[in-house]
Amino acid sequence: MSPPNTNNAPAPTGTRPRRRSSGTKLLLLGLAANLNGAESFSTVQAPATRPSAKATPVPVDKRSAFRKAASCPNLGRTSTSMDVFSADMDSLSIPTNPMGDIFDGLGSMLMADSAAAVDVEAEGMNLAAHALLDFSSHWAQATIALRMADVIGRLFVLGQSLLPGHGMSPDELAIQLGFLAVSCNSLHKLVQPKLKAAQASQYLTPQDRLAFRKVFKPAGLNWSEYRELSLESMEWVTMEPGQTVKDDAVYWLYEGTIEIESASTATRVLTGDKTVSGFSGLFGENRIAKILGITDCGKSGTKTTVIGEQGATFLRMSTNKLGKLMKHDDALATSMNRLVFQSMKNRITEGALGA
Repeated sequence: MSPPNTNNAPAPTGTRPRRRSSGTKLLLLGLAANLNGAESFSTVQAPATRPSAKATPVPVDKRSAFRKAASCPNLGRTSTSMDVFSADMDSLSIPTNPMGDIFDGLGSMLMADSAAAVDVEAEGMNLAAHALLDFSSHWAQATIALRMADVIGRLFVLGQSLLPGHGMSPDELAIQLGFLAVSCNSLHKLVQPKLKAAQASQYLTPQDRLAFRKVFKPAGLNWSEYRELSLESMEWVTMEPGQTVKDDAVYWLYEGTIEIESASTATRVLTGDKTVSGFSGLFGENRIAKILGITDCGKSGTKTTVIGEQGATFLRMSTNKLGKLMKHDDALATSMNRLVFQSMKNRITEGALGA
């Protein structure tokens, strides 16, 4: 006799069938998610009501539930504060040598500031050089200041070439050095006679004072300029009667008489008189006019100057030395031009009165 089949047999009366609770289902799902690397899982709250005794149990396939949980790796995964901190730390680039980076940054800033300062300095020197070199066009009579400005301007041009990034080519440097040498030479030739006159004795002869008062002061020269001329290009000469005066200089008759003979004009007799105008005693001034470039300055020709019976004393001015001084001194050249003009004017007036 076979044993009774207890699988399909109804449950005995008075006993309740065993049901799988919903908590078991949730536990299986949590284990599956945890096996897949999940850090946390979400739970589903069980219903608050108590299950009915007559409820039909729901079979659960453990293998299918496990496969479903494995196919969803992010099931129940939530982002935590640790995840955010890890992402922020990964995005930050921490330097391996922070002090070195700081010093490198400071060095770059200093180099940039230094380059800007060099550019500003070069521009300032360039403007100063142009201003000083253009000084002559506005102050033509300020000769010492003019020469000094020219020299300083050339020095600024050369100083600009010494700055980083503003160098000159060898050819340009040679040209600028040549300009500087010419400017220094002009300044030396202008200042040297003035220094020599300043170091000389303050006392001059009565003849010098009279010549300055009657001739050179009306022409625009001051006392220091006259002293400079007297030391460099003037001398007092006394000649005996009958001697011939060389036609190689400009003369001013102080006392005595002279006769100027010419083939084209009548003999001209000059008498040195301390009371008359000083310009009437000048002769040979055409040589100054030629140095100044004044070609139409009266008739020219061979003239012979002979000392009169009483002899003569006159002031002799070397035109060669005078020309060298005027070449480097514009104020002196202007005064000499005025002197020639006054002499020509005085001669024309005397000729009109004599006629």
